[in-house]
Amino acid sequence: MLNKAERDALAERVISFYCDSGAFDSKVTWQHFKSEGIPSSTFYGIIKRYNDEKRVKTNFSSGRPVKIMTPKVLNAVDNLYTENPSISETQAAKKLKLSVSTLGHIKRKKLGMKSRVKITVPKASPEQQNRSLKNSGKIYRKLSRRKGTVLIMDDETYVPADPSQVPGRHFYTCRDPENVPIDHKINQKAKFPKRFLVWQAIDELGNVSRPFISESTMTSEIYKKYCLKAILSKFIKKYHENAPVLFWPDMATVHYSKPVITWLAENNIDCVEKDENCPNLPQARPIEKFWALCKAEYAKEKNTASNLEEFKKTWLKISKKVASRSGLNLMKGVRSKLRKISQNGVYSIY
Repeated sequence: MLNKAERDALAERVISFYCDSGAFDSKVTWQHFKSEGIPSSTFYGIIKRYNDEKRVKTNFSSGRPVKIMTPKVLNAVDNLYTENPSISETQAAKKLKLSVSTLGHIKRKKLGMKSRVKITVPKASPEQQNRSLKNSGKIYRKLSRRKGTVLIMDDETYVPADPSQVPGRHFYTCRDPENVPIDHKINQKAKFPKRFLVWQAIDELGNVSRPFISESTMTSEIYKKYCLKAILSKFIKKYHENAPVLFWPDMATVHYSKPVITWLAENNIDCVEKDENCPNLPQARPIEKFWALCKAEYAKEKNTASNLEEFKKTWLKISKKVASRSGLNLMKGVRSKLRKISQNGVYSIY
């Protein structure tokens, strides 16, 4: 089938011969072009259009007339998703009286739209959002006030001893699920799996401290003695002995107990105060993403850690690997995120 440009070029040749050499005789002209294999209906259509309308070129595309994907329908789909980007294809198709397949074709092929996964974030109350908006600016200004100040943040998480118990999606591939052994089709989850407490600190340059790992829960005494005194102080001395640092813990109660605050003050470690901290703001604390990457690596382990020491060795290896590969990229945007949040709100970085 000829495209429009080719049809127009053919029409110009036919009409040029018809007017000049053919003496306006369609049969003579047809005999000249018949050997080119032009369908007679196409040839006589060109002659008829010229005689009736004095027009050589076509003004429409080939093929059947568009009945469904008309400009009006395309605009309706565009307007619907502009007004409500969260509407499902089933709901949208029902509302526009289209089939789901037709709507999908219009979205992807005609309008260049693509469905994207929503980002899951903690739900912050209006009061928490207001505090984070105000305090993110304070943290940013603290970092900017003293030249060379380095941000250090810490956090703790719980990791299942059994790698298969790490939360995440699991898949299997097959032609017929009936022929797949049951152990490949299911992923068993223990109700109360054995797990370890892991604490670590990470700085703005992507350096990560050695972890503190325990089978107990975090207390203010454990936090002060084993996390801050035994690990954080050495971490600061190793990487930032001659530079000012700003320590940013999360808002867990043990992080702001009196013994902890006293120890930080005695060791001249500038800390984000509790009333200046940002509640429920993981989007500005990349250590949360660091945990996710470490857990994803741990989930690849084949064997369950049989004891605490074995888990420590495995986690130390994994956290160093993740830090060297992704630490700097995770942390380098913290300041700009804090500034943007302080100016535009807690969800503005998405």
